[in-house]
Amino acid sequence: CSSTIAATEVKQLEMIGDFSITLNDYIELIIGKTAILFAVACSSAMVVANESSGIEESAYSFGLNLGIAFQIIDDIQDCFSSSSEISKESLQDLYEKKVTLPIIILKEELNIEEQKKLKEVFSQGDVREMLELLRQGDAEAKSYNYAKLYLKKAIDSLNNITSLNEEYKQNLKILVNDLLHAKH
Repeated sequence: CSSTIAATEVKQLEMIGDFSITLNDYIELIIGKTAILFAVACSSAMVVANESSGIEESAYSFGLNLGIAFQIIDDIQDCFSSSSEISKESLQDLYEKKVTLPIIILKEELNIEEQKKLKEVFSQGDVREMLELLRQGDAEAKSYNYAKLYLKKAIDSLNNITSLNEEYKQNLKILVNDLLHAKH
């Protein structure tokens, strides 16, 4: 797990400023740097509890999908929340020229000429213009839809953990649903 995280962090550094990052590249990146931690933590609990491999796999899937959604939401909030709303400096990813889901979604919806303009704004580091383009393209809401998809997958996996106490399961579902409204 730690070697995966380290390798992914190096890969992310290599991808800074790379406007060609695809949705698949992005998902692989957040799996390797964030979601894997959630997945291993959840599945490890099932190993310690001596659960079957099927239950362990469901717990892994729950953690993986929760971790993906968590990172997507973190990236959305970095773009669209003020620093006073979140516990870190906002717009940091844009200033560092990291391509995150809102940019990928916007880029995929644009024609070739519009993509060239977006790439130029991104390459120049014009954060204000980039943010305006993201807002015009409704990238925030569209990105939240991806997060909701992964949260649904997490809930589906949680439902497969039949040995988990229903009260705990309900509390985890509340946690999952609250993630969409949380400020990091």
